[in-house]
Parts: sequence; C-alpha cells; structure tokens
Amino acid sequence: MNNSKKWLLVVLVINVGASILHYVDNIMFFHTYPEPPWINPQIIDAFWFVMTPFAVLGYVLYGKGLRTYSYLCLYLYSLMSLLVLGHYRYGSMWEMSFKINLLIFIEAFAAVALITYTIWLQFRREEVYTA
Repeated sequence: MNNSKKWLLVVLVINVGASILHYVDNIMFFHTYPEPPWINPQIIDAFWFVMTPFAVLGYVLYGKGLRTYSYLCLYLYSLMSLLVLGHYRYGSMWEMSFKINLLIFIEAFAAVALITYTIWLQFRREEVYTA
C-alpha cells in the first residue's frame, strides 16, 4: 500500500469516526438538537447509511486506480458530511451545548480535511517509477 492510499485511509477513518460520534449523539439526544420540523431520528439514521458507502467506495475505487470516480465519491461524501453545518440554520451555536457544537465542528473539520486531501491527490504530480 502506497503512502497516499494509507493517508487516504487514515483521513477516511477519522471522517467516518467523527460522523458516527455525531450521528449517534444526534439520534440518542434528538430532542436537544435544533432540527427542521420534518426530520426525525430515523431519517438521520438512514442518511448516515446513504452517505457512508460513498467514503468506502471512494477508497476502493482509489485502490483500483479509478481515480476520477474515486474523487467524485470522496467529494460527494465530504459534501454530505458538511450538511452537519445545517444545524446552525435551525439554531444558534449559543443555544446548543458545548458537546453538540464540538461534534458538529469535528465532523465539519474532518470533511474539510478530506476535501483538501482529495484535491491534493487529484492535482499532485505522481512520479512514475520504472524498473
């Protein structure tokens, strides 16, 4: 496994871990989160199961050398993960607990890190070694 693939795995594990922490907390303490009236814990749960496969697929496609599709999946996953910032559309950060804000910021920061790393992967110059 090359270094770029190892680091991609690290960044993805951090992202998925951050999303698990936030989504579990959001489901368990749903009443403490500012949410639109139409949302419920089942929708939140389902969305995590919709978005997370994009992270896994992005990693698998990267490993298979299908870079364009990999980057597309990684960007989609990151953007879906950034939807966590939507909580601030329905409530002020000052109205939310420190824990909720922390979980939102951790997930958002991880998503931005994944976007940044994906951009770096996409536009770096790969050295080609021949034997």
